[in-house]
Amino acid sequence: MAIIDYAGFDPVFWLHHVQVDRLLAIWQALYPDSYVEASAEPTGSATIPQGALTDVNTPLRPFHSDTNGSFWTSAGVANVEKLGYSYPEIQGKSPPEIKAAVNSLYANSSGVTLTRRDNVGSVKDDIAQQVAAGISSDAPLEAVQEPPATANYTEWLTNIRVAKDALEQAFFIHIFLGDFDPNPTIWSLEPNLVGSHAVITPYVMKRDPLQSTIVTGQIPLTRALRADEQKGLLNLTDEAKTKEYLTTQLHWRITTMDDKEVPRDQVPDLKIAVVNANLQAAQADDQFPVWGELKVQHDITNGRPAGLAIEDDL
Repeated sequence: MAIIDYAGFDPVFWLHHVQVDRLLAIWQALYPDSYVEASAEPTGSATIPQGALTDVNTPLRPFHSDTNGSFWTSAGVANVEKLGYSYPEIQGKSPPEIKAAVNSLYANSSGVTLTRRDNVGSVKDDIAQQVAAGISSDAPLEAVQEPPATANYTEWLTNIRVAKDALEQAFFIHIFLGDFDPNPTIWSLEPNLVGSHAVITPYVMKRDPLQSTIVTGQIPLTRALRADEQKGLLNLTDEAKTKEYLTTQLHWRITTMDDKEVPRDQVPDLKIAVVNANLQAAQADDQFPVWGELKVQHDITNGRPAGLAIEDDL
């Protein structure tokens, strides 16, 4: 799926795009006023010239919305139900119910329960069963009266920034926490691999430094850090010690799709940064945790190949 020209022939391409559609549908249902913003087309496409202004009403050629030659627009597909389908997390649900459904699936994704309960409650059970079954209930969720949460914790993240045409081909950026085998052919199976960010490209792509598109990605570190904390390797409540641990244990490497390593300092515009933020647990199952301000931790990456330096902006 790494080569855009052929990606549609890979079944996983369709699974990937269904998931992207699902996540966007959930976002749209929760935040209906946050959608497409007007901007200039950075690189151009087969139907939109470079520099053209695009907005929510730009025709999405070549996709016709009727037999009269009209085209779909982003405004016309803001609600997926207009297209004749929906997802169990949003179908017939209010925003609080959608948040409860999201929490039932993802609240523990950082290895930390982000709602005020660690136990599996009736509301979370009901929603999880509905989602798993691919159905939704018309019955309203009953509020569970429990003491408000006071817990908070720190979320740690790796931010990635790189030129899409950096290597004139598709490539991986691998993030490790701890030692790893020097053989790049097995990095995708490395036990200390936290995650990999893939940059996909057309089959033929020539680098143009004046018109390069910068792509970004993010790989959460918190779950891996908590696993190391359970081994007694660090204490996440001590931010200074956690920064020291990441300075020595966080690593990043780059490979092409055929598992050949590319030196980090030979990847144009690559910058790896570490950020963190304090989170307060949600007060109920139908609420999200509250994020504090993101802080850039330059000390962790400063002076390292492709690491964000003190003088760099995120």
